[in-house]
Amino acid sequence: MALNVGNFAFHMLESRTLGPRSYGALGSLLGLLVIFQVPLSALEIAFTKSIASSGARTVEARAMTRRAVFAGLGVTGGLVAASPLLMRFLHLDTVYPVLGAAFAVLPTIVGLVPKSLLLGTMRFKAAARGMAASAVVKLVAASIFAATGRGVVFAMIAIGLGEIAALASFHLSARTQGPADVATFKASEVVLPSLAFMGFWVLASVDTLLARHFLSALEAGYYAAAANAAKAVLFLPGAIALSAFPRFADRTAPSAERRRVLRHALLVVSGMVVLAAGIVVALPGLFVSVLFGPEYDASASLVGLLAVAGAGLGVTQLLVFYVLARGSRLALLPWTTAVLLISVVILDHAGPLAIARTALLSIGAGMVVFLIAALRKGPEPRFAALAAADLDVSIVVPAFNPGSRLRPTVVKLLSVLQESGASHEVLVVSDGSNDDSLATLADLEGPNLVLLEHSRNEGKGEALRTGFSRSRGQYVGFIDADGDIDPVVLSSFLALARLYRPDVVLGSKRHPLSEVDYPVLRRLYSTVFQLLTRVLFRLNVRDTQTGVKLVHRSVLEAVLPRMAERGFCFDLELFVVARQLGFRRFMEAPVRIGVRFESTISPTSVATMIRDVGRIFWRHRVEMAFETPDGAADQDVPSLVTTVTVS
Repeated sequence: MALNVGNFAFHMLESRTLGPRSYGALGSLLGLLVIFQVPLSALEIAFTKSIASSGARTVEARAMTRRAVFAGLGVTGGLVAASPLLMRFLHLDTVYPVLGAAFAVLPTIVGLVPKSLLLGTMRFKAAARGMAASAVVKLVAASIFAATGRGVVFAMIAIGLGEIAALASFHLSARTQGPADVATFKASEVVLPSLAFMGFWVLASVDTLLARHFLSALEAGYYAAAANAAKAVLFLPGAIALSAFPRFADRTAPSAERRRVLRHALLVVSGMVVLAAGIVVALPGLFVSVLFGPEYDASASLVGLLAVAGAGLGVTQLLVFYVLARGSRLALLPWTTAVLLISVVILDHAGPLAIARTALLSIGAGMVVFLIAALRKGPEPRFAALAAADLDVSIVVPAFNPGSRLRPTVVKLLSVLQESGASHEVLVVSDGSNDDSLATLADLEGPNLVLLEHSRNEGKGEALRTGFSRSRGQYVGFIDADGDIDPVVLSSFLALARLYRPDVVLGSKRHPLSEVDYPVLRRLYSTVFQLLTRVLFRLNVRDTQTGVKLVHRSVLEAVLPRMAERGFCFDLELFVVARQLGFRRFMEAPVRIGVRFESTISPTSVATMIRDVGRIFWRHRVEMAFETPDGAADQDVPSLVTTVTVS
């Protein structure tokens, strides 16, 4: 809070000292500075998250500080190298204002380690002292420079001096308290926060930069004043988002507790931004006059629109923190809004009011989409713990109205398993069948045959879950109930399991020894589906959907708690999750499929499968729901997809 108050006091002083024409240059430089400080936010988030969610003591803070220095030097060097281009884009007379901005970057980034250590261990008072020190030193330095008639360059130097004061305070607080070692994080973990915060701050600042480029110096000054005044709406929401982040990132807390924290934070932030924006909208002239003086009265027509846009930014900022704590790529959504805003302004930059309206509509639309996506309650994993394993193999047969074909399939399956010499069981799950097919097996029920039944049709995935939860085999497989796939193929599956101990043995229509006879249209659907899954998931499995597989129990124990699919895409999700968790030993085996394809694939079923594929993609690539507990898949397991020829 002190930092925000200090920032506004700084703007009040500089706006009166510089006047609208030069203040527009300062406002655009400050927006640029925020964007170039994105690595700070990214590293701070990753570092704070690692401290809040891990008890590991693996890397000394000194080593992390050295990395921060290198990052700061890189960003500073980038600003210096780009200074001639930025000077022309912002219509500056010299490069010195840009170099002044570069001066402020280095201490800000170096301070990320001690600041993150304070935030990650929830020592908010110590962190607040550093931020307050920054605000005070910056304001005092700016006052001295203003009294001597200094311009934009020295305003940027004042900001740099404030950041040096914050660095010193953070360092002293972190040095006197806390552990000598702190948790570490992988460099790759910084990429998502970096891109996310770059998107957010581009969204928050790019309209001021565009105004400076497209409008006259005077109009750009009015716009910068209105934009900075409107950011008063972000005072408390930013502090709440920052303080809530360690709670969002705490993996020891139940997910329900983290969602509860989000709901409460959203209510508080929404109330704050609505109240603050309402005051600005009701009293725009008074608000601008008090902050910047009567010289900026022309900004009053813009500040109301930008205050409402700032309210949307306040909610968006909280959501960015929340989805970053979950490791979700939803945090990149502000980029879409930023690109939309930039595109519209470039095409139609009629004046300050047009840019302000574009900012409001873009930010508002993006916030609504972000809110819906972040709060969306997707399919939840549903799985009971596996029973104790005391058999070699369990085979689940999911069945929905298989009619007369169920009994001969099960009889042959039992015979194949008996001849294999493995201790075994067959679990038939009738998924809401109404054709009395389960009754045809009543005389076979015994130690090796378990009959289970759903009262209604819930989907192949649910039927398999029911069977898996009752299974007792070290390897657990399944085969379709309709007899299209001859159960004799399981003999070769079991032989491969004994010989190679793979993670999964899968039947594949693409195997060179497979004998497959089915309609051309269905073959086309299968080919398109396989291509789609390979493109979306980069899954090196040529055929995920053939209805016979054998899975090692350890794989099921790992993947099932993360799976949510209920229908025919259960197989696809199993492979996607298994690979994400580090399982790679997938072995393809040949199958023999006859011509008895009486069912046809309707447009409805095709649409359903496309929807399910999209849902798996969303959970995997966007929500990152299949990640391992430390946020990354096991990278040490070699990729192995083997095609086995069985004679």
